[in-house]
Amino acid sequence: MMPHKINFMQHVDALTEEGRMIGSINTVFAYLDSRGSKRYIGTSTDCIGEREAFPQNIPGVLDMSRGKPALITSGGGTCRPSAYAVWKWLVYRATVEEFLNRPEKGAMLEMCYHPNPITTLYKLAEAAGWKLVDGTEAWFTRALPGGSCGSRAHLRISG
Repeated sequence: MMPHKINFMQHVDALTEEGRMIGSINTVFAYLDSRGSKRYIGTSTDCIGEREAFPQNIPGVLDMSRGKPALITSGGGTCRPSAYAVWKWLVYRATVEEFLNRPEKGAMLEMCYHPNPITTLYKLAEAAGWKLVDGTEAWFTRALPGGSCGSRAHLRISG
């Protein structure tokens, strides 16, 4: 799926900040510019799923996590929107070395959701006292923001 998300970027007129920073798109919407011409805009809603999975499953996570370590694991393109979400909205300091051994614990989104969302890494982090969200939570919330792309008030479009 990821190669299509990257390749399709060349077929749109412009990208939102999310699409540009992540380097892939999964949603295209059209709007009329100031001259009345239709423009196709590419964006990524994947990062919204990653962002929303935390506060919907761990109350107070944004306040308790500021400045604490975060670990993003991925075997593929899922890492791009996850890294963007951590950088843009969750204000974590990404430090793999400190992840499990640090006395102060943070929160972790383990993006694996197939064949089993509860991975060895998930179990180790849970045993070490970390707050965890499995990948199915982000996967489900990715589908929800797609309907809101029609509102351009919050979008920064480049290109």
